[in-house]
Amino acid sequence: MENSSAANNGTTVCIFQIVPRKKRAGLIRGQIWIDSDTGIAVHQAGHLVKRPSAFIRKIEVTRDTNLRDGLPYTRVTHVAVKTLLVGSAKLTITERPLQAGEQQLITQRGMQ
Repeated sequence: MENSSAANNGTTVCIFQIVPRKKRAGLIRGQIWIDSDTGIAVHQAGHLVKRPSAFIRKIEVTRDTNLRDGLPYTRVTHVAVKTLLVGSAKLTITERPLQAGEQQLITQRGMQ
């Protein structure tokens, strides 16, 4: 594992190259950027080292976490899958905290 540091949006991050010792399902080869002030992983990128199926060529994953006041605020995950039969597919997942009104609406629906 190699590491280095760089500036990311005005903050210092430590960049680690990750390489699994063995090829197992769910393990990723790539990079993790850790915010030096909070210790939170703000960027993760890489590809799965073991294919889950013979029909899948490659799965690449990128996740960016945006911090607000030193805490995770939003997280965006991009997944790109390359297959033998169908071609390529991309998925983007955006996570953010619930606002007060949204949380109340979910609570009310759960009671019905």
